[in-house]
Amino acid sequence: MEIWRDYTDAAFYALIASAVVVLIACVIFSIGAFLYSLFRRSRERRSFRTVLWRLRWVPLLVFALAFPAFLLLCLALSDSCGTSQANEFPSPDGKHRIVIYAFDCGATTDFSLEVSLLDGAEVLPKHRTPNVLYSRYHDEPSPGEFEVLWQDAHHVTVRLVGYDGEPSATEDGVTIRFEENR
Repeated sequence: MEIWRDYTDAAFYALIASAVVVLIACVIFSIGAFLYSLFRRSRERRSFRTVLWRLRWVPLLVFALAFPAFLLLCLALSDSCGTSQANEFPSPDGKHRIVIYAFDCGATTDFSLEVSLLDGAEVLPKHRTPNVLYSRYHDEPSPGEFEVLWQDAHHVTVRLVGYDGEPSATEDGVTIRFEENR
């Protein structure tokens, strides 16, 4: 489902960019037609509107060329950041989940280990991080480096190897306690 959102966003941005290009092209052609009619008025009886009428197909042509180009550009430059290696730990009542995952933005930045609390039905976004409770740069979630223990539906302990942050956080009525995993 999220891939369709990426395509519709790219199409929307390409449509907006194409409309701006068409508007700029119309203004440029209108100014050109006006100047042409001023200079040619002494020899011919053409009005400003006559010149514009001959150029009526230009906005459609500009749009037909600009939209596919901008659509490909938007798709090529779409968000390269993404989540991977998600480990989910649902609460006993199923209303919340602790998700430990890797977030990577490709060659521009390094990957990081993220810990988030999601609602039971909420899907981990592909191209952005949800409300992050803990993040550690240049680390990936590896088995044995973390442990999640739910005491009840409102209290959870997350143990991470090399944990270096605040001992606890409260989010959406759930108290998350972080500890060093040895």
